[in-house]
Amino acid sequence: MTLPLTWIDRALPLIEWTLWPYLILAACIFLPVLLNDRGVFYRCLVAIAIGYTTNLIVFAIWPTVLPREGL
Repeated sequence: MTLPLTWIDRALPLIEWTLWPYLILAACIFLPVLLNDRGVFYRCLVAIAIGYTTNLIVFAIWPTVLPREGL
């Protein structure tokens, strides 16, 4: 089952270059390993955990499923 498109989905087109910020964000999960200061390292881990938790909550409330033709 797929969700119907909302007015926001119809108003905002898919722009291919916007994939790169998401890929960079996913790669940033490994950056705290490069830090030498333990306090900064833990603050980075907490910030990443808060960010990913927020994303999971938003996607659980507002799932991102788009209908595909031919599948």
